[in-house]
Order: sequence, then structure tokens, then C-alpha cells
Amino acid sequence: MSLIPPYTGPRRVNSTAKAAPLTYVKKELRILVLEDVPADVTLIDHELRQAGIPFQVKRVETREEFTRELETAPPDIILSDHGLPTFDGFAALSLARHRCPDVPFIFVTGSMGEELAIESLRGGATDYVLKSHLTNLVPAVERALRLADERGRRRAAEKDLRASEERFRLLVSGVKDYAICMLDPEGRVSSWNAGAEQVLGYHAGEVLGQPLDRFYRPAEREAGKPAADLKTAAAEGAFREENWRLRKGDAAFWAHVDLRALRDESGRLRGFTQVIRDVTERRRADEALRRSEERYRRLVELSPDAIMVLREGQIAFANPAARRLLGAQEPEQLLGRDLLAFLPRESRPPLASRLQELGARESRAPWSEPTQPPTFDEHTLVRLDGTEITVELGVSRMTFQDEPALQLIVHDLTLQRHAAAALRESEARKAAILETSLEAIVGLDHRGVVREWNAAAERIFGYRREQALGTRLETLIVPVPARQRPLPGLADLLSGAAANVLGRPLEALARRASGEEFPIELALTQITVTDPPFYTAFMRDITDRKQAEEALRRSEARKSAILESALDAIVTIDAQAKIIEWNPAAGETFGYSRELALGRSFSDLMAPSANDELARKGLARYLQTGRGRLLGQRMELMALRANGAEFPVELTLTHIVTGEQRVFTSFIRDITERRRTEEALRKSEERFRLLVEGVEDYAIYMLDTHGRVTTWNAGAERIHGYRAQEIIGRRFHRFYAEEDVDRKKPDQALAVATSEGRYQDEHALLRQTGAPFWASLVITALRDEQGRLTGYSSIARDVTRRKEAEDEIRRLNAALQHQVQERTAELQAAYGEMEAFSYSISHDLRAPLIHIAGFVEMLKSDLGPQLDARSRRHLETICSSTEHMGHMIAELIALSRIGRAEMHKVRLQISELVSDVQRELAAQLQNRTVVWTVGSLPEVLGDPILLRQAIHHLMSNALKFTRPRAEARIEIGSRPGEVEDIIFVRDNGVGFDLKYAAKLFGVFQRLHPQAEFEGAGMGLAKTRRIIQRHGGRIWAESAPTVGTTVFFALPRAPGA
Repeated sequence: MSLIPPYTGPRRVNSTAKAAPLTYVKKELRILVLEDVPADVTLIDHELRQAGIPFQVKRVETREEFTRELETAPPDIILSDHGLPTFDGFAALSLARHRCPDVPFIFVTGSMGEELAIESLRGGATDYVLKSHLTNLVPAVERALRLADERGRRRAAEKDLRASEERFRLLVSGVKDYAICMLDPEGRVSSWNAGAEQVLGYHAGEVLGQPLDRFYRPAEREAGKPAADLKTAAAEGAFREENWRLRKGDAAFWAHVDLRALRDESGRLRGFTQVIRDVTERRRADEALRRSEERYRRLVELSPDAIMVLREGQIAFANPAARRLLGAQEPEQLLGRDLLAFLPRESRPPLASRLQELGARESRAPWSEPTQPPTFDEHTLVRLDGTEITVELGVSRMTFQDEPALQLIVHDLTLQRHAAAALRESEARKAAILETSLEAIVGLDHRGVVREWNAAAERIFGYRREQALGTRLETLIVPVPARQRPLPGLADLLSGAAANVLGRPLEALARRASGEEFPIELALTQITVTDPPFYTAFMRDITDRKQAEEALRRSEARKSAILESALDAIVTIDAQAKIIEWNPAAGETFGYSRELALGRSFSDLMAPSANDELARKGLARYLQTGRGRLLGQRMELMALRANGAEFPVELTLTHIVTGEQRVFTSFIRDITERRRTEEALRKSEERFRLLVEGVEDYAIYMLDTHGRVTTWNAGAERIHGYRAQEIIGRRFHRFYAEEDVDRKKPDQALAVATSEGRYQDEHALLRQTGAPFWASLVITALRDEQGRLTGYSSIARDVTRRKEAEDEIRRLNAALQHQVQERTAELQAAYGEMEAFSYSISHDLRAPLIHIAGFVEMLKSDLGPQLDARSRRHLETICSSTEHMGHMIAELIALSRIGRAEMHKVRLQISELVSDVQRELAAQLQNRTVVWTVGSLPEVLGDPILLRQAIHHLMSNALKFTRPRAEARIEIGSRPGEVEDIIFVRDNGVGFDLKYAAKLFGVFQRLHPQAEFEGAGMGLAKTRRIIQRHGGRIWAESAPTVGTTVFFALPRAPGA
């Protein structure tokens, strides 16, 4: 298939129409044209000027001229022919790409095959235009200039982006206090700044490409936390936390971590940025502050008097009473403020003097507590709300958070306000408890009506607070079928028997607002200070707990099922070797029932020799400590059945710690049958050994791990010439020539067998006499059950006669290959002549046609109104003849390409090709009655593109030559041959006389007039060329007015 459309003759345009100007031209274009035919340049010039493009053209045709123009006056666009007498278009493309890579390069050529077109585009060409279709030139030029401008803008943007990224990189690399690194989408480190090296201790070379896991503690790695953090960042855009991280050497530090996902414009994940800051010192300081404040808080938190701590005259601590006293709701309202700001202006100097005096005193002892009781003075304080209160105020020196400070104790003389503040604080605590509790807290009166309903109750039951208040509790949460049976405890509570249920957790089934039923745990308390009594119900959703209990029950059931169905005896013992678990397989193995086995000593199950062996291996110590050689060790011992019979078993002990109890589970397997099998195997191997020793056509012998012979059969003695006593114990290296031994060939054979399991080769060996012979040698590595190498088996066969025959065959093949090469050279020479002929047709013959068509078009465009009818008919004749000649040349080129195209044979179904062609021909069936009959068609080995083209020719011919029929009947079928598959296309068309059959498959041969049936007479010639290239044959059967059947045969596909 070619990208070049067939020649269609000169294009016809309205000579009076004015071409639309190019939409993308900002200046007068400088166009460099590489062309050796001036007439072609004239056509190009004419086409561009018709489009209204402002330009100037410079034509060159040699390499020197082209290079000089590129260096001295680079053009805006380059138009180049493909084939020139002294300069190749691809060489020009290479020069342009090297010297002016941004200048668009368009091939304007007479013909260009698919392969050349693809090669030119890969080489950097912007586009290509055929000289027979110069109407495509203006769009191609406009598109090329637009793309060049877009590339320039994109490169400028990319340059700016690189500069921005470099500035960012320099900024990041200079940050020392923050570890900043980039991660790829899988979480591997892709960049590493100086701060990361300082904080985490790794050089960039040590960590680039490594996963994020290495900065996490082992437990977090095992729990999958690194992957979970990346997943959170990818899903939510960012992940932040403060947690432990590990620096080089696994030293842990407390880190603030900020992990963010990076995505491109389409939303695809490009990677992550991670910023880590070491905040260990801050955490230690926070912890010290917390401990100091906790000690002080325990002393002063519950004090009824206001207690404050001053540092440099500013409030550093204020207990709840101080906050209430000064009217602050939050500590931040007081902390950091000057105490004097809470005094009237006229009262400030005396207290300021007192504070200064205490702060100036020196003490050699460290301050930790007030050194002496404070002296109380009466003062007036101004609250935050501006109101004034009268208080008693005492000041003393102390240490607060390891720094000197002053402690103030303030007693509110206005007891009523103090009580009111305490009440507000109590209410605040109650509200905080109600709002932050995870359990539903519901207040009930003595009739069961809801009086309080917290946020957790809203979340658990689905009722808003305003919906629940004033409603009886059972109406809200008791399932409808159970309304006649109130919640357990609630009925007792309402009937006056509260003492029976108060403080006792009860489980019940409750209902949400949505109707969903779920289990809850209910606890009731009574507030005794009210009359009538008031109750508080605490309710917890225990759905998860119930599911966990059910999962535990199923797990226990699975464990029981495993114990019951296990084929091996599973016996659990305690630290005193007493049996505490006994499965059915243990009962079948030892003959004890479960009742008889439980409580027995484990030693009762073992034969005396086995107990001695277990004692020697430290069973008692293992049972006491859980450590020792027995852990996970598989042992074979003699066990004892209930009837006293001894039998062999395989025993494994495992240690299980459940709380403080130490138990051990033993897995015991009866290996009586295995022992019998092993004995049978030993006897079988003995029989095999006797069999091998009797083989005489093969040298079969065994080698130890060092290559020494350990066994030697009769065949080895006959082939190698050594008797067993002469060779056993000696290395098999003596079978090799001295130069092969020097090259380590025997050692290499053993090494290959060891690594790959098997070594196989054919090479020369030596007999005892020193005479060489060709041997086929197979060496197999032998390993035990643990995979340890135990030796090698070697099998050698004398193939000297076969090698002599193969040498003779190679000699004959070499002679045949020489003849084939000579014939191939002759065919290649002929193929080269055909290539030259094809090029001559496609270039040298088509170029004049293109010129004729182009200049006729120019005559019609320029002189159209001035020509008389006769002149116009002459021009039309020239155009139609040129078009017909172009079609003939195109058909010849297509036929030539079929013969030269590279074939790609695959297995394919002919039926699928027929279906494709039917769909393609559907447009030709309009207003026609066509009956298609498609029979069973074979699978063949062939090139799908070429065979589809052949079937298309045959089916389209059948459709064309049945056009005179009212009902066209076309049949596609097959029949098997002896070594080939025969496919046929049969129609009921006009047919032909068989005496003209010889002309049927010729080039430009037609059996019907052009006026009756269109076509160039090339379809069947192409079909025959395709079938012949597949090693097949083609023929036809026909009769006038009856129809035609075209047969073609293809070699049967292998395995079909």
C-alpha cells in the first residue's frame, strides 16, 4: 500500500476565483527552493502567488549553494525536491536540521512511496507535497509555519520553566534547617537537599532511589504506615503529622512532617514533596513545661482562691479561679498581660513597687516554692468586662518552669460572685462532658421522658436534640415489635425498683431513627438531690464489639474444625509435659480416647528410646523456658501405641505463649508407610543399579562432588576401554585431551551441571589407548532432599559414525549454498535493474506529465476567456490523455511494488478477508440485487494485506461483470487439493471465450470494450503476481453469457 495517491490529471479551478490569503503570515516570507527543474519552481511560484502570500524565492540545486544560503541568509521555510542529479533530498534535510533546526522543511516531489514518506518524517521533515497535487502546498506551508511558531513559543516557555526550577533548586539546596526531598509516585527519593543531609544524616548518593520506608521505625514499616501516608497524601493532596522518624544509624527523633502530592495538568500523579523538621528539642521543652505545670496545676487547679504566676510583671499562669475572678473564659485572655493592667491607675504604684522589691532580692538557693507566707493586702481589681471587685492579694517569690517568678494568691471578697463563677465553671464542665462524650448521655425524669440529649446521642440514634426532648425514651429507641417489652432496666426504673438496675450494665436491642436495629450497652444512674428523682442513661453502640465477638467465635470454630479434620496428630502439652489438648487424629494414631489422653504425661506416648533422645536434646529445659534446640526441629522417633506397639513418627514441637501460661503444641505424623516406601525405593535403586551395569551401548557412571568416578558399568568399559578397578576413584578428567584439561573444560562441565542441573554437549573424548572419539555426553547434578549436591550422573554415547555422516552432509550443503549465492547474486542484479526501471517510470516519465498538466492548467487559467472552442477542446484532449497516461504509469508502479514489497506471512482466515471486502463493496450495491454465497473457507499462511488486495480484485470484477444481470449471483468457496487449498470466485456475469484465456492475466489486457466495463486491465495481472509470490497458481473457467469462475491455489498451511 502506498501513501501516494494515483495521478488524476491536471486540477481544474475557476480561473476568475481569487485565492484566500494565508491566515498566518506576519512578514514577507523568504523561501529557499532546492529544485533542479525551473519549470517546477514556476508552478510552485504560481501556486503561492494565487494564495496571496507575500514572499521571495531563492532557487538552488547544488549542495554548495544550499549550504551557503543556510549560513548567510537563513530562510523562513525550505521546499525541496526528493531526487536531484547531484544532491539528495535526505542529505539536504540533514544539513537543514543541523544548521537551521527551527526552519520548516517540506518535500515537494513527483512521487514518494510510503516507506520514503515515513523515513522523511522521521528524519525531521515537516511535511511532503506531490507535484501532481500542488493544491496541497499552501495548506502545508501555512501549517508548517504555524507549527514552527508554536515550537518557538513552547521552547521559550520551557526555558523560562527551567530557569524558574533552577532558582527553586538553589533556594531549596540552601535551606539547612528543613529536610526537603522529592519522591517519585512509588515513594522513592528522587532529590535531596542540604537540609535533608543535615537532618537525616544521609548523603544524596546513599538515599537517592531508596524507598521512603527507611525513615520509619520498624513497627510502622511492618504495619504499612509509609504506604498509608503516601495514599493519604495522594487522595487528599497533603498529609501532615508529628511523629518519630529515623535518621542514619536508626537514631530516632521527633519530626514535623509535611507530605504533599504533585500532579500534572491532567491530574496524573507525578510524585510527592516531603518536608521534615527536627522538633525534638521543642518537644522536650514542651514535655518539661508540661511536667512543671502539671505539678503546679495539681496544687493550685482546685484552689478556691485565684492563683497566678508573674514573670517580669506579666501573667505566665492563671488557675481556673483566677480566670473566673478576672472574668476570662480562656487562659490566653490573661497570659502575657501585665498584672497592673487589672488595677485602677491610682492603685498601681504601690503594688508595682512591691513587685519590683520582691523581684530584685537575691537568693543563693534555687527557687522552687514560695520561701515565706505572703502578706495579704486589700486591692481593687478591674475585670476584663470593666467591673471592679475587691480582693485580698498576697505575693511571694517562686520558681516557675526553671525561671524566677512571683506567685500571687488572690481571695475574692465578693463571695456571691465567686459562687456564681464556680457555678458557671461547673456548667461549662457539664456541657463539655455532654458534647465531647463518645457515649450517648440521656437525661430522664421519673416518667421516662427525655430531658437531656447530647451530641453523641444524636450521632448514635439519628434524632436531633429538639426532636428527642419531651419524648419518652422507649418511643425513640425501642424497636416497634418490642414496644410491649420496654428496655431491660427501664421498666424497673420507672416502677420504682431502681436499686435493682442502677449501675449495672445491660445489653439490649435498640433502633435508630432510620429504622435500623443495633445492639447497645445501657447503664443507669440516679441523681439523688432532686425530687422527684432524675436519671441519667449512658448508652454505647456495641455493634463493633458484637462483630468482634462473632469473629472470635468463628475463629474458634475454624480452629476446632482444623483440629478435628487434621490428618496428623496434634497434641498440646503444658510446661509439666501434661497433655491438655488431643485431636481425633491423635486418638486414631495412638489408640487413646480424648478422655484417657488428657492429663497423661507426654512421655507415655514415646518409646523408651525416644524419651532418652528427647531428654538428651533438652526437652525439660525447653518446656520450662521455651528455648533450646527442639524449637521448630523435625525429629524422627519411635512412639508407643496404647496396645504397646512401637511405630515410627515424625515429631515437631512449637511454643505458644498465652498470657502467663506457657503451652507447647506437637505435630506428630505416623511415618510407618513412608518407611516402607523408602525401603521399597532402596530395593528399586538396587535393581536399577544391576540394570545399569548390564547396559553396553552407553557409558553410565557416577561421579562424586569432585569429579571422581564412583561406579562404572559394562558400557563404560567397552566405550572408554577402562576396567572398573582401573578407573574408580580417579577423576573423569583423564577422558579429555590434555589441551581441554588445560582450558578447564571438565571443570566447566561440572560447573554448568551444578548451576543449571544438567550439562549436555558433543565433543571429542579419549579412550584408554589415547585414541579420540566423538561422544554425546550428558552430566546431571544429584541433590538430596535438602538440595545439597551429592554427586553427578554421567551418560556418554559413541557418536563417531554419526559425526562423520554429518561432516559429509555439511560439505554437500556448502557446495549447494555456493550455487545458491551465485544465483542470488544474479537475481539481485536483475532486481537492481528493475528498481532503476521503476524509478525511471515514477520520476523521469511522470515529471513531464506533471509539467504538461501544470502548464495546461496555467494556460486555461490565464487565457481561458480568450480561447475559442476548438482550442479548448485541444486542451481538454491533452488533459485527458495526460490523465490516462498517468493512470497507466501508476498501475505499472503498483504492479512493480507488489513484486518488491516485503511479505509478512501469518496464519489468517480467508473468510475474514472476504467479510472485510464485502463491507468495502457495499456502496456499489445500491439499486442492485446481489446474492452472495460464502462457503467454508480455509486457514492459510500468507501476507494479509496482499491477499486482501487479490480477493478485492476478484470480488470487484465479479460485481462489475454481473452488472447487466437483474439478479447477480456471486459465490466464494473452496475445495481441498492434495497439498494445497483451492479457493474460487464464481459469478453469473457476461463471461468470455476461453480461447482468449491466455490474455486474461496480462498487463493492460481487456476482453471487453472500455465503453461497456471500465478499468485499466491491471487487476488480474496484480492478482496473479500476488498469488505467485505466495507460491500458488491461478486460472479461470468461463463461457460467454454463462459466467466466470476464477480459481487460485495456495500451499496448505503447516498443521492445517
